[in-house]
Amino acid sequence: MNKPVVQTRKGQLLSLLSLLLVFTTFAQVGQGSIKFSNPKPMGFTSMYASFADNTNGICVGVVGAIGKTSDAGATWQYGVFSYIDVNGREVRPTFADVHYVTPTVAYAVGTNGSMAKSVDGGVNWTLVKNPLYNVNLDINAVWFINKDTGYIGGKAIKTATTTATGINITSNETDPNAAPKLYFTRNGGATWDSIAAPTGVKTNMGYINNPTYAPIKKAISAWGKEIFRIRFVNATTGYIVGSTNTVYERIQSSNATQIKNLEARIEKNNGIILKIAEEFEREKIYKIYVEIYGKNGITKMIMKTMMPLINSELQRLLQDSCYFNLEIRINDKNEVEFIMVDNSTGIEKLMVSGSGYERTIAAMALRAVLSKVCSLPKPNIIVWDEVFGKISNDNLEMVGEFFTKIKEYFEKIFVITHNPLVSNWADNVVKISKENNISSVKQ
Repeated sequence: MNKPVVQTRKGQLLSLLSLLLVFTTFAQVGQGSIKFSNPKPMGFTSMYASFADNTNGICVGVVGAIGKTSDAGATWQYGVFSYIDVNGREVRPTFADVHYVTPTVAYAVGTNGSMAKSVDGGVNWTLVKNPLYNVNLDINAVWFINKDTGYIGGKAIKTATTTATGINITSNETDPNAAPKLYFTRNGGATWDSIAAPTGVKTNMGYINNPTYAPIKKAISAWGKEIFRIRFVNATTGYIVGSTNTVYERIQSSNATQIKNLEARIEKNNGIILKIAEEFEREKIYKIYVEIYGKNGITKMIMKTMMPLINSELQRLLQDSCYFNLEIRINDKNEVEFIMVDNSTGIEKLMVSGSGYERTIAAMALRAVLSKVCSLPKPNIIVWDEVFGKISNDNLEMVGEFFTKIKEYFEKIFVITHNPLVSNWADNVVKISKENNISSVKQ
């Protein structure tokens, strides 16, 4: 089974980094009560899964995607199944059902009569030709009671139809091919036979409480229906479920007014259906928008792309300025983390668990580096107001080294402080005094 190769193209929209910093530098994201466990997100829309035992499982989905696990979902192998249809085209089907019969034998079915078989536990798959393959009709269900004997079902070979010409009403209700059949094989799909759908008891069909058109008795049949699932509880007893009618038999009426009213209702309902379809399309577009611009969308892609550059610049800025290094990482939950690494011991911890000195220097370094790599227009000055309140005087000497390096990032740096030691780093000092509740500037 070939493994699919997924490529992603990452844009560079650095203007979002500053916004991301506001929400992640001084805040912690709580863990939700629902999370992916095993497997992690598949990478394709999964339609059905089947396990042969407690460890061996197969998951199938759209565009021929197949996932296989042999360790109860802890790890997965992926591949794409394609085949040549009756028209000579290569097709990747959407699988609707899969049955993992034994640890080595599995069957999967899907659109356009597609049926695949594996005899090596889901590693390799081959096409199984069947009655619905020859007519390009969907197979919705598969079930095998052993590796060779099994059943499939889906759409009927012919579409159910009913027409009216004047007072004459005709339909193909009696055509056995207008109802879905149950197909079975006893040799692993090499040959096939079929079982026709049964006819049930009669039930009332017609208008309710209308003396002009009394209800008539109609036998329940599979005409116009579709098989959705097949399940066997043992080798002799099984059950099938499917759809309701998609086409209904016409009841003759000579009442022109009633026909006109019904046609008006049909037109109105068609308008409602069209409006619902438009709303579904809007919802689809909105979901795509939320996915792109959500926390795991473009912003996260840019962060992943720029992390090596940001981390390199942080290391250069903090070297000789403090006793730790700061790194930005993306964890297994796709969340941004700020990690502080001790230079001497290599011990790591989250930035929020650092001391007042550590968090202050880390936040200032992040602000400076993100301003440097950001492509948006930005001022050539920065103002820090009383940012050293949580730093002891013993650590201020290393902070001075930090300010020496940070001068290359901004043309002007304004520091507002009450600590006289900070003024030793400055090229120019402006003192503000307050007397009788009046502030004045002193050179």
